[in-house]
Amino acid sequence: MRVDDRLLGLILVLLGASIFMVARTFPLMAGMPYGPGFFPSIAAAGLVVCGIVVAVSGQLRLRAAAAGDVKVTSRPRINEGGPGVWFRPLAIALVVTFFGLTLPWLGFHISAVITVAAAAFVFGASPLVGLVLAVAAAFGAHAAFYSMLRVPLPWGVLTPYAW
Repeated sequence: MRVDDRLLGLILVLLGASIFMVARTFPLMAGMPYGPGFFPSIAAAGLVVCGIVVAVSGQLRLRAAAAGDVKVTSRPRINEGGPGVWFRPLAIALVVTFFGLTLPWLGFHISAVITVAAAAFVFGASPLVGLVLAVAAAFGAHAAFYSMLRVPLPWGVLTPYAW
């Protein structure tokens, strides 16, 4: 089964726009310039941008193929790729499940580093790049949520060292 990139892009744009419209209905919190709809709105805008990029790139690829400039390479279909085609989606699902299950007792920092590093490795990053990305992402997210937005994150086993 293969979905045309133009259709997939349109679906992402519509999904992002609908999430954005719903997020705008969330009430603001007293004394704060942003409310619970702030991050869903950012994610929705990202979906819209990604949808546009996917749709435009699919259209450009089809135009190039029609003009004979480029040979269109097809992605493997779900039933044609063999067992390896399921590896990445399954691995990412397991990584996200790991994060959700270990967050309360391991804490955000350790769970996030392991999760981001594992996801980077699944997509082919080298160990050094994966670990650097994981540490930077974990501490960057901590700075954004804990320090700037004042959202408490679970410390887990690092509770004695919380700052």
